[in-house]
Amino acid sequence: MSKIKLYIILLHLILIQNVYGYLDPGTWSYFLQILAAIVVGGIVGIKTFWHNIKNFFFKLLKRKQDKL
Repeated sequence: MSKIKLYIILLHLILIQNVYGYLDPGTWSYFLQILAAIVVGGIVGIKTFWHNIKNFFFKLLKRKQDKL
């Protein structure tokens, strides 16, 4: 790559202007669907493994009480 091309690229990067983008309403509904899927998936995951989670903390607390 020649020095002139490098200088042009560097000059272009230094003089970058603002870019204006457009987010239509469909974009926001997509983000809302992703957020809803994360929340519902988390609730279903906790409900599915609630017995395992409860036993884990029960055993953890029981060990601490045994040490005292």
